[in-house]
Amino acid sequence: MDRFARLVLVLLVASPLLTCGSASDPEVATASVPGAVVYGTDDRLDVYAVTEAAWRNRALLSTVALVDKSRVNQADPNNVVLTGSTLQQSQVLCPGESFATQKTAAYCSGTLIDDDLVLTAGHCITNRKGCQSTAFVFRYAMDSASQATTITSADVFTCAAIVARVQTSTVDYGVIRLDRKATPRFTPAAVRPGRAAVGLADPLVVIGVPSGLPFKVADGAFVRDPRASTLDYFVGNPDTFGGNSGSGVYDAFTGLLEGILVRGETDYVYDAVGRCYQVNVCSMDGCGGEDSTYAFRAVDAVCATAPTTRLCPPVCGDGTCSDGESTATCPADCPYAPPGWTCSAATYDAGDGCHCKCGVYDPDCDVTPLPAINCKKGFVCSAAGTCVR
Repeated sequence: MDRFARLVLVLLVASPLLTCGSASDPEVATASVPGAVVYGTDDRLDVYAVTEAAWRNRALLSTVALVDKSRVNQADPNNVVLTGSTLQQSQVLCPGESFATQKTAAYCSGTLIDDDLVLTAGHCITNRKGCQSTAFVFRYAMDSASQATTITSADVFTCAAIVARVQTSTVDYGVIRLDRKATPRFTPAAVRPGRAAVGLADPLVVIGVPSGLPFKVADGAFVRDPRASTLDYFVGNPDTFGGNSGSGVYDAFTGLLEGILVRGETDYVYDAVGRCYQVNVCSMDGCGGEDSTYAFRAVDAVCATAPTTRLCPPVCGDGTCSDGESTATCPADCPYAPPGWTCSAATYDAGDGCHCKCGVYDPDCDVTPLPAINCKKGFVCSAAGTCVR
């Protein structure tokens, strides 16, 4: 498949090891010859080299790097500097390895899924202390082979709270609330709705910080095992490394977020002759694959504890006339909607005046401002056609 040529987006992946960890702590295995992690060819690309604008935007507008605060220098708010050794230094790479001269500042990856919510792996943020010591950095990318993207203080966020977190041998996710809203400067990625399994051989794209490097977009992968009977995680063959933990794993055709990268194969193998490390290479069907927790499990946890309009389906009886609800389907929440009409969350603004649109119900009024009975209880229609107290 030509890189990204077939991607259609809906927009606006030896023994298993955790793929997260400090960029200075390489995951390595000893071998007398170079290893035989990438699957097939290395499909990782810097953001500037990605041909599809939609995937570039997903990297720059929806992806975050988890960076220890001690590595974030905000002395100049217009040019935030992230410190870290090069990949060559941190991994003792053999000559010719990709991205050897790039900085490795991050330790895990994440994805913005709501105004102020970041989805990552549960093992990336294990407690409140760890969350408070982490900076969540957008735009950690390369503009060219030698020039990093400028990061400002507006691109750096901190942790307000851990909203949901699970870390077991099969399910691993964390949802972090940022210290402020990231929208509209940044755009939440759309999570695939429902609780269905991914399809066998479905194409995958992963975006994150392999080995702590600036954002890389990797396509060319596919689902090897959906684990449809358990729906805890699915197995694929994306080119991912330590630091990719928490990365968004997307369906390559729909652009929807399907999973969170959480575990994978050994990244680097030792070349005893060269006394250096090389990227571990597996066939597309070889090694153990890379595991991704189903994203809907984290969304379910958010909806059970701190529901949001973007992530959670409307619930009849919650007191809000939400998208898709009407007097017919939920009279408790939509007592004033005319028969056959539904409420729109985009215009729902109970109590702040009449903003009627043809075919869209506002609970402060009806499509016709007269008579007064068309206003909610406690409101009357004004000469301007708005409902006022």
